[in-house]
Amino acid sequence: MKLMDKLCILLLLIGMAACAHGSGYIPAPARAGDRNAKIVSRIESYASLMTWKRSPYWRVQDFSWPWDVIVADDGTACPLFEQVVFLPEVRGYYVCPTSWRFIRP
Repeated sequence: MKLMDKLCILLLLIGMAACAHGSGYIPAPARAGDRNAKIVSRIESYASLMTWKRSPYWRVQDFSWPWDVIVADDGTACPLFEQVVFLPEVRGYYVCPTSWRFIRP
């Protein structure tokens, strides 16, 4: 094998390893003992800012609408304004990265 062939194979293996590392991310599971963990009731999506403003979880400081809204079984919600790779499962535990919101009065 020539030196150039060995370098091409090495670069190919490095490239494959780099791609596998990015796609192989598995998030740590939420634990029931975490005080911010809640059981997911449903996942809501909103198509526009107008539909988000009609939501009971909308706040005046929201300048855009979330990708998804995780609604817990106690009625609180966690709006996800950044797209996440893994959405939680319904009836599974989820820890909100920001804070859980109550329904507007």
